[in-house]
Amino acid sequence: ARATAIESEVIVNPWNRRVGQRRSESSRFRFVVAGPFSTQAIRCVGLRYIRTPPAPMRDPASARGAPMDSASTPTRHADQRQRTLGREPTKRPMPLGQVTFLFTDLEGSTRQWEAHPEVMHLAVSRHDELMVDSIERCDGIVFSTAGDSFAAVFVRVSDAVAAATEIQQRIADEPWLKPIDIKARMAIHYGFANLRDGNYFGSAVNRAARIMATGHGGQLLLSDDARNEYLEVEVDDLGLHYLKDLSSPEHIWQVRIEGLGSEFPPL
Repeated sequence: ARATAIESEVIVNPWNRRVGQRRSESSRFRFVVAGPFSTQAIRCVGLRYIRTPPAPMRDPASARGAPMDSASTPTRHADQRQRTLGREPTKRPMPLGQVTFLFTDLEGSTRQWEAHPEVMHLAVSRHDELMVDSIERCDGIVFSTAGDSFAAVFVRVSDAVAAATEIQQRIADEPWLKPIDIKARMAIHYGFANLRDGNYFGSAVNRAARIMATGHGGQLLLSDDARNEYLEVEVDDLGLHYLKDLSSPEHIWQVRIEGLGSEFPPL
């Protein structure tokens, strides 16, 4: 990149991860990025970065490169994830006490990152947009992300169910680039949690995560507490289940979503 004493040209990969850096003779820094991905240019003026759009991908099926494995991706707070979508973090106050949690994760994402990293990047970016848009429209707040997973909080169970069903319908209707297949497992739990530094802690958070982990792509599960808070939703009774590391079993319900299938393998 050509550098001057005032500004420098920076080349990064689609995830804006600096692989290495060294001093330039005529400017502050020159960044060197590894990987065969399509690139996008950023002009650095002082501490401000202005991103230009990436070049269009011509042949997604032949894309090669190091995958981003969701299992090894570090946790990112919601405001950082939303900035990657061009959004400002939600300014609404975080609810306290008895709250509703929505946990989601993509089924089979690690395998797809391995096989088609560049196409998967585009697909997950679109998935993130759908997630944040539906959650915020239903009065929810994304408070944590990790890899391809989302954790959101709502005051009412009905709002969480509305957001989750809308997301599942939008994912099913989205024309994903082949051969990518985006399917999200989801779970909703209602309970008490402690809020600290913009994140939630406690047994309710753990139970929501465990219920979600038992599900399948395209499936939306409710805990018994969430079901009792919102009796109007149409559900299937999946029975009592013992979940890893939890002291008491959980009665799990499956939400029936209009226009989508309701037949899944056992939990």
